[in-house]
Amino acid sequence: MSAPKWQPGTIYPKGSVVTASILTGVSPVPVANGSFETGDSTGWQLDAGASIGTWAYTGSHAVQFTGTGGIVRATSDAQPCQPGFNLSATCYYQQGAASAGHNVGTIFVSFHGSGGAILGGRRYGGAVTSGSGGAWNRSSVSAVAPAGTESVRVGVEVVRDRGD
Repeated sequence: MSAPKWQPGTIYPKGSVVTASILTGVSPVPVANGSFETGDSTGWQLDAGASIGTWAYTGSHAVQFTGTGGIVRATSDAQPCQPGFNLSATCYYQQGAASAGHNVGTIFVSFHGSGGAILGGRRYGGAVTSGSGGAWNRSSVSAVAPAGTESVRVGVEVVRDRGD
């Protein structure tokens, strides 16, 4: 006879043997306009230096970064999320004509608690530091929503240290 699976709210007699149960919660809905195919920034907040253009990895639109220095982000609107949810996100980044290391792009996720506060900082994927010959390179991140999570945002961050 196998041991019963643990159930929340159930009182088991002292010495009972139960097996672990994986609880599932609400998973985030897909990011609205995640491919930017609406041709605009619906569902996203774009920093100065970011815009929607037609130079895309797939489809006909993408976010483009035109700033000449500093950090520029495109961040999705918040989506409902619960603690323990395992999230994976991927983007493809093409750094244009910049010299290797002078125009770095990466994907990130941020989990938010009460009042929208970021819990534990942003979780970043692998940085794309070069793209010779017009290559599009992948940046991916996986993270588990921490305790207190109420929502999640996905974004792309570009750091440029000069105008090339």
